[in-house]
Amino acid sequence: MMKFLNLFIKVLITLPVIAALFFITLSNRGVYLDMTWSPLHEAAALSLPLIIFVTCIIGFIWGSLILWSNTLELRAERRALKKQIAILEKQIDFQRMEIERQAALKQAAKNETIRISNTAQPTPRIAVPEIL
Repeated sequence: MMKFLNLFIKVLITLPVIAALFFITLSNRGVYLDMTWSPLHEAAALSLPLIIFVTCIIGFIWGSLILWSNTLELRAERRALKKQIAILEKQIDFQRMEIERQAALKQAAKNETIRISNTAQPTPRIAVPEIL
């Protein structure tokens, strides 16, 4: 639930910013800059808001890649910890089953002892003459 809320807030913030940049780009198409890509080619006239919009998109993608590369180690560590947690949970389940099995064996042995003692024949008493 928290991941969904986090994603929702990010989208709620990002979409209006992108929409505002896009509408600024569309509404200010009259401002042009001459961009020279190389000395051998003619200068190209590009809209200033378009340049700003494309620069923001490229900056967003570049920043995302940097963030992704910086968290590689943390994600690998998290995956290793998840595997370790899964192994430990399996060990706990195995130990819990072993304890339950031993308790059941003790209970069965106790019930068997009670059943044997209830069905056992009393030992006959031999009359021993009293000697003074």
